[in-house]
This record gives sequence, structure tokens and C-alpha cells, in this order.
Amino acid sequence: MSIELNSYPTLLNDASLQAYWRFEGNSNDSKNSNNGTDTNVTYGTSYGKFGQGASYNGTSSYTNIPYNSTLRSMAMTLNFWIRRTQSSISTSNHYNIIGKILVTPSDWTITIPNNSGGWSGNRLSFNWYPSGGIGNGRFGWCGFESNTNATTELPQNIWTMVTITRPSSGLAANSKMYINGSPVSVTSYGTTLPTNNQNVNIPICGDGNYYFGADLDDVSFFNRELTATEISDYYNYSLTSIKSYNSLEKSSIKSINGLAIGSIKSINGLT
Repeated sequence: MSIELNSYPTLLNDASLQAYWRFEGNSNDSKNSNNGTDTNVTYGTSYGKFGQGASYNGTSSYTNIPYNSTLRSMAMTLNFWIRRTQSSISTSNHYNIIGKILVTPSDWTITIPNNSGGWSGNRLSFNWYPSGGIGNGRFGWCGFESNTNATTELPQNIWTMVTITRPSSGLAANSKMYINGSPVSVTSYGTTLPTNNQNVNIPICGDGNYYFGADLDDVSFFNRELTATEISDYYNYSLTSIKSYNSLEKSSIKSINGLAIGSIKSINGLT
């Protein structure tokens, strides 16, 4: 059983953690001041992976987080838990899950594009739109799309941890995606570097379109590329590890105490 970032000091105390939205009844940033404003978002333990979570209905609910330079970094990692609630993902529709997009240029957007303009459709994608586009057949975007259907990577009513990383070079070809702590195969496109000063939107496009029905929890943003080992260790870290450690610690104390008491008795018997 994975644990929330708040219970994982290794990354919680990492200097590169710039924002952390726990969704415990609101969209406040637990790390800095990147607080969101909610519209028709429902909170509760029924919608959370850890404690409370945020539920987006797919038709009118969203969170808007104002621009902050702490959320603008070439090297980055975005990690979040998501449970798809809408019944299907249409290849003719375009869905945005979380990202910074309004007008070009735009930056780090997690989407499920439709099947037009060079997109495969129904693929979980990480992309950005440079100023003027790049004319690569995908509406001028840079980034990558998964080689697996989004319905497989984001099964309905099942929690999934999604992790996106981008290196300091900013190159799409070296950016990566992980599902439940494991890397997935992607196809990259474009080489132009991203930049923008837009707000962060969950889960819609900045122009108010492309809603996506899902529950979200434990969203974090780092201004560096986490390694594959860090991501895997975090996902696979469990409370059983803590329990095992505590159990070992207690048994060790009991053994030491038993030895100490027995030793004292023996010594007293000799004196």
C-alpha cells in the first residue's frame, strides 16, 4: 500500500519540492503559497486516495492556481494520484487533466488528445506549445504521448499514480512518464523548449474547455527531474515497512530488557 507524500520525508523535505496539493478539503498548497480557487469541486474521504481528495465532475468543476515562478522550471517532476470516474474516453474528444495552457506559448500540460492533427487519440500525453508552434503535424506541439491506451493506464474507478519528468535540457526526447512507479513506452515529438507565465488549471484548458471527470489527490511539483529509483521507491514504500521496523524495534527492546533483567538477577544472586 503506497503512502502519501506527506508521510514520506525523503521527498517531502526535498529542497526541490515547490508545491504540494493534498486536497484535504481545499486546494491550498501545503509547501508554499500556490493556493487554488475551486469551482464546483467536491471534497471528501470518498474521493481521496489518502484521507480527503478532490472530485471533478467532468462538466463544470475545476481548480485554478495563479501563476507563480516556482511552478515554472525547465527541469521538473509532476506527480499525482488520479481515479478516472467518467465512463469512457472518446478518441474524438480532447481532455486536459492538469497543466498550464491558455494561449501560446504554453507549458507542461497533461492531456488526452483526440485523434486529429497527427495525434493517435486516447493516449496519455505530456506536451507544450512553443511560440508559433513547430509544425510537426500535432498542432505544433512538443512533448510525448504514451504508446498505450489511456483507458488502460487510467482504468475507471481505480487509483493510479502518474509521474512526469522533464530534464534540465527541456528536450521532449528525454522526458519520461511513469505509471504506478514504472516507466512506460512513449513516442516523443518536437525539440523546441517551452516557456510561459500561465496559471495552472485542474482539469480544464485555460479557455474553459476540455473537462475531465476524475478524482485527484496528492499532487506535487518538483523543480528537478526525479530519478527512476526515487519514483519507484516512493510508489513501493508502504506502511508495512514502517510496521516491520517498529515491530523489530520493539522486539529488540524487549530482548535487551530481558537480558538486562536476567543479568541483574544473576549478578545479585552472586553478590
